Amino acid sequence: MTDMQTGSDSTLFLARDTKLGPYQKVAVNRILTQPKVLLSMHTGSGKTLASLTACQMLMNMDTALTTLVIGNNATKHAFAKTNRMFFGDQNKGRIKMFGYGQFGTSKKLPLQG
Repeated sequence: MTDMQTGSDSTLFLARDTKLGPYQKVAVNRILTQPKVLLSMHTGSGKTLASLTACQMLMNMDTALTTLVIGNNATKHAFAKTNRMFFGDQNKGRIKMFGYGQFGTSKKLPLQG
């Protein structure tokens, strides 16, 4: 498991040689340690990469088979592009990104059969 406190990311398998910034490591740690979290960071600060890194770590630890990310409809395509850029096909189909409005009045969560 990656130790976000010390900054060791030996088990992260990013498709590109990328290091997370200290504030991104804090965000990843927050996602991993709190069941429900909202990341509120400045534009361009790396929320997407931090979120994807946490999702990948949860899947690597077998804590989650699939992860659900809910965000702004306008960011769905950028989220998918960043996922492919940094993680390649490692988690293809394992991270589900939904926009706020996609839930509507449905009583069924997107991950339920």
